[in-house]
Amino acid sequence: MRVYFSRLSSPEKERGERIEERNCSDLRVTSPIEDMARARARGSARRNLAPLEFLNKTYQMVDDPSTDSVISWGQNGNSIIVLDPEEFARNLIFRLCPPASYTNFQYFTLKLTGYGLNKVEQSEHEWEFANGDFVRGHPERLKNIIDIYRARLESLYELHCKPTIDRMRSHCRAGGSAVTFFKERREGRYRELREEREKEALANSLENQCNV
Repeated sequence: MRVYFSRLSSPEKERGERIEERNCSDLRVTSPIEDMARARARGSARRNLAPLEFLNKTYQMVDDPSTDSVISWGQNGNSIIVLDPEEFARNLIFRLCPPASYTNFQYFTLKLTGYGLNKVEQSEHEWEFANGDFVRGHPERLKNIIDIYRARLESLYELHCKPTIDRMRSHCRAGGSAVTFFKERREGRYRELREEREKEALANSLENQCNV
């Protein structure tokens, strides 16, 4: 397996020398997907609240009587109702994160549904969201929402990301590189799309001939 060392010592930097390519069998290989995920996570951590903190602040906002004209509990205390989305986006959303992260009310609703607070379909209110563990008087149950959220993320990783990463690592161990792996993967996908278009075009052509 080939690994490029990008860290140079001070003398090497001064001379402009390039560290030679070396063979390493015991180094951990990370994929571009993992590196990008870590970079995005670091950037998001500076801008957005952690999931549990986001839910805690949302809970406190809903539980605050001074905001009842904008956002409040549902009648049974087991749902959130946003009564004035424009006012919420204008004067309350900044409590959840810096303005650079949240730009509108729609993004807030996407965060809620992402954490499992789904929109109540049959409701007299347009913007009502509910989750069995987001309940008035029980903030300790918010952790259950996060546990389910993290389990869902782990499941998605195992289903979609891990197989690709494992194939990439096998490709690298066989002497290839991550760059060639993803290039071949992309070319293979393009080839599949071309074949699908050709089949569709052929089917449409035969259908037209039959209709003549």
